[in-house]
Amino acid sequence: MKIHGFKDYSVEEFIEEDLFRRWVIENDKSLDFFWHRYTDNYPEQAAKLEEAKQILETTYTHFLDKETSISKPSDDFKSRLTQEFNRELAKHDVPSSIPNKLFHRLAIAASVVLVIGFSSFFFMEEKSSSIEYVTGNAEWKKVTLPDGSIVELNANSQLSLTEEWEDGVSRRVWLKGEAFFKVKKIPSTQVKFTVITKDLEVDVLGTTFNVNTRNDHTEVFLEEGIITLDLQGRKEQIKLGEFISYSQATKKIIDRYKETEEIHSKWKDGVLNITDASMKDILYEVESIYGIDLIVTDKTLLEKVGSVAIPVDNLDMATSILERVLNVKMERKGKQVFIN
Repeated sequence: MKIHGFKDYSVEEFIEEDLFRRWVIENDKSLDFFWHRYTDNYPEQAAKLEEAKQILETTYTHFLDKETSISKPSDDFKSRLTQEFNRELAKHDVPSSIPNKLFHRLAIAASVVLVIGFSSFFFMEEKSSSIEYVTGNAEWKKVTLPDGSIVELNANSQLSLTEEWEDGVSRRVWLKGEAFFKVKKIPSTQVKFTVITKDLEVDVLGTTFNVNTRNDHTEVFLEEGIITLDLQGRKEQIKLGEFISYSQATKKIIDRYKETEEIHSKWKDGVLNITDASMKDILYEVESIYGIDLIVTDKTLLEKVGSVAIPVDNLDMATSILERVLNVKMERKGKQVFIN
């Protein structure tokens, strides 16, 4: 979603916004650049943003304890959560004119999104045990799954799956970030392999493809075979060489085209290729890979269009390339990089 879509948001609207909740509750670093740009563009909204952030953080932390059933919160838990939201909203001086139905929606959001959604998506709903693979800044790794399928995880990504996959039962994995899959076929049972992201599900029998969930949508590129996307109940078949971008928030396909080169999965060879993209999109990808905060002093630079190929494991080299290709100066101070 564009930044201007949040221009006039109130505290309660921020609280109910999925992109904002992911940033605050899941600590999704890939959204830092988006919200930093938002406050830079609309400084008058900074106080509301901070207030909504405090409300979410306080309520979520208070109730996420050992006695709480994460996947199936009790009625008592939901009741206490509603009461806590009321207290927190009052404490932060949220206007009393907010409709009562907002409290109901917040309670549901907390029990369903903050608790059920947050935990079941990445930690599996009430599974006794799970396997989790995580990469850090400028790190990527190759893992072999229990069925022999190969997954290559890009930097700052997370893949989760149940510890045991029974014969004949669908293989399911949960992805946050970006990964390249080479799925092993099981001809005897034709059992499916499913990749679950925040936006959609990717169903395959055996093929190679790339999935990227870093932005406020999910991108899928098919390198070999055929896959089917489950877009909230609507099926879309993707063929060889096709790229598709889908947003669950808008429930729309943002982009779809045939790609002549496998640029969307080149990162697994150690190189991030970005072609004909705006500087803001390029910087967003760089920030996601290296886990840094990029500060642009001249906002007009964000609309500049360019193409770059940078290493995914060498920030110094990446910085040098970006300076030359985009004709900018970049100054590093800890985890912040200032661009002029």
